[in-house]
Amino acid sequence: AHTLDENLLQRSYDAIRRQFVAQPLVQARLLHRLAGTLSALGLPERAEKVLADALHIRRAQLGADHPDTMQSLHGMGALTVALG
Repeated sequence: AHTLDENLLQRSYDAIRRQFVAQPLVQARLLHRLAGTLSALGLPERAEKVLADALHIRRAQLGADHPDTMQSLHGMGALTVALG
């Protein structure tokens, strides 16, 4: 998983951050999904960092009470539990 993380997943993260700067909500949605993939692959530490980016964008763009923001917040809680 380490090689997969470095090669494919890190490149995906970098591309999302670079290519969707002008579309922050699209960027947040893609980051949220990438975090789910990282978590499913057994990389919860990486997932937490990526999901934190998505949560930050969603809070700034949509506010704390928006369902998408809450979805990312819920995911952060689940990752926190998984990380112990």
